[in-house]
Amino acid sequence: MRTFAPESKAASEYFRVFANGYATTAGDAAYINQHDFVRGVMRDDMIFMDSVGSDKVFEQGELYATLFHSVGMKCHYSHVISTYPDVMLEAHATLHLRISRTTIHVLFPHLLDNEPLIQKLLGRVLVMDVLCQFTFDEDFFVTRFNTVANPVVALMNLLHSIQDTTTALAGLRLKANAELPAK
Repeated sequence: MRTFAPESKAASEYFRVFANGYATTAGDAAYINQHDFVRGVMRDDMIFMDSVGSDKVFEQGELYATLFHSVGMKCHYSHVISTYPDVMLEAHATLHLRISRTTIHVLFPHLLDNEPLIQKLLGRVLVMDVLCQFTFDEDFFVTRFNTVANPVVALMNLLHSIQDTTTALAGLRLKANAELPAK
């Protein structure tokens, strides 16, 4: 009987090596480990955030590391949701993102003239649920990596105000798949 252990191990390892966000210093042990992991389990032509290529994982990791004071990620549980034609594993995770001035400028540019709301966000940790779907080929390589984020609930839990949440969401530059815009 097939256990799907290789796929489960790859997904668990992804959350382990990126638990504290992306390591931005080339040569650093964490940086090397992250690059080795991605190159070892993800196909070069995989699809991630509507882009082809595993380099998108590094590009987005760099953006998260640059835009937030700190990044943390934890997987709560994962399970196989499909076995044919390819194995698809779904993981439920939480991102912990400490908001900085850079975060405000890039993700919330519409708030730059709303200092009271900026002060409610600065330095606070946005706790956002993210659904991750890993699709594997017969050789256990990731061919597709989908993500879906929930910034609505995250901002509501942070701000405790429908009005402030609506204002913050009105021009938010975070895509539904958790993709950050280039600065």
